[in-house]
Amino acid sequence: MSEPVAGPSTLNQCAICPEPSKYTCPRCNAKTCSLSCSKSHKSKDNCSGERDRAQYVPMNEYSWGTLASDYSYLEDLGRSAASWGRDLSKGKGKGKWKSPKLEALRVQLAARDVKIQFVAEGMEKRRLNQSSWDPRTKTIYLTVEFIFHLQDSPPVRILTHRNNFSLPFGPSLASHLEHKSDVPASILDLISSNDPRVLYTISRNQLQGQETKYHAPALNIRLGPTTSTRPKIRKVFRPLDPSRSLQECLKGREVVEYPTIDVFASKTVFLASRLGELDESADVQVQEPPLKKRKTEGEIGGLVGYGGDSESDASASAGERGIGLLGGYESAEDEDEGLGESLGSDGHSS
Repeated sequence: MSEPVAGPSTLNQCAICPEPSKYTCPRCNAKTCSLSCSKSHKSKDNCSGERDRAQYVPMNEYSWGTLASDYSYLEDLGRSAASWGRDLSKGKGKGKWKSPKLEALRVQLAARDVKIQFVAEGMEKRRLNQSSWDPRTKTIYLTVEFIFHLQDSPPVRILTHRNNFSLPFGPSLASHLEHKSDVPASILDLISSNDPRVLYTISRNQLQGQETKYHAPALNIRLGPTTSTRPKIRKVFRPLDPSRSLQECLKGREVVEYPTIDVFASKTVFLASRLGELDESADVQVQEPPLKKRKTEGEIGGLVGYGGDSESDASASAGERGIGLLGGYESAEDEDEGLGESLGSDGHSS
């Protein structure tokens, strides 16, 4: 009876090919045997290959090398923070730290009633944002983040670039996902199905009980010991029509770096997520409050030529009423002339 022969050990086997491993990835500890296998591992697993310097290390594994690495990491953070601070201080109050391209994008979006805010250099959203304004074609291209919420699965985040601001975002999203190899098949089926139950939404934070963007400030009056009266913040999701352009969907809104659109497989999935409330009002646009009408609005409109016929008639009637009320009074010149005549007659009489 022959004894069983032990097979080759797979503990040190390459993660890409059956060859014995020689290298260990500093990021995820994956075993590889060559440079080509290491590159394949980084591409396949979306791994940077850089060691996570903020990873937790147990005290029984902490060494002088780990201490030196932590010290170097803190020094790098200090240098980066000082560099960002210098950039901000140079352009303090003037926005000089922003590039001319970002400023052009901000101006073009503001002209289309969309307000955009840019975060400081070095932050992740600033690094990922590739939004731009093309002056040659007069076109805005936006980076848009889509978060897909499917049934019984964690959310999937997909960042898309060069979304035409003036075209419907639904077909644009479908074309972007077709060229991505790492998109799950369930998301591709969801987008290509044109199912009317699919819910596209954009969210914003809103104070509890606040219906509009503008509200009167509450008086902070306390009578005796009370609990905290800090207003609660709720997240409100507004449905979007994928056949409409980003310009229509974002009009009157404010975004930080780039917009984020949440896509739910159905309304049931949205309710099960418990992320916030659904604003089902039809096409509610956030508008600026009307300015107070001044008393001389009609007269000003008539002077500068902006008033209509009704406004000019109203101002004319108002002027007639004013003249009628002042009809019993003489002008200042008439009073002066009358006063001079009376003084002259008094002098002659005396």
